[in-house]
Amino acid sequence: MGTLSIAQKTILESVLGMQGGFVLDFSNTSFGQFFDALGVDIFEEQYAENGTSKANRLRVFWRLADDAEVSAALIAFADYVEAKNAVQAGALDVLTTEIEYARRVCWT
Repeated sequence: MGTLSIAQKTILESVLGMQGGFVLDFSNTSFGQFFDALGVDIFEEQYAENGTSKANRLRVFWRLADDAEVSAALIAFADYVEAKNAVQAGALDVLTTEIEYARRVCWT
């Protein structure tokens, strides 16, 4: 079970643009592929406990996954944002300091 604090979740939700049920610029397909690469089927029914939006699935993942899985996902999100912004400057509206925060939250 993930041990993100409410404060950490609040900041991460903002960094990942989770308002309105979205997560960054992911489509359902790319969100599924992102988690497939981590060995997680994010579209399993267990992750739809609070609703079927990408943001709701991610919130349940944070609660059900262990710290190592949550850390791997946060690192992968940070890598994704950096890659998108490297290819097209400002492609995602996420600051470098926000990316660094997501990495600092991770347990090693």
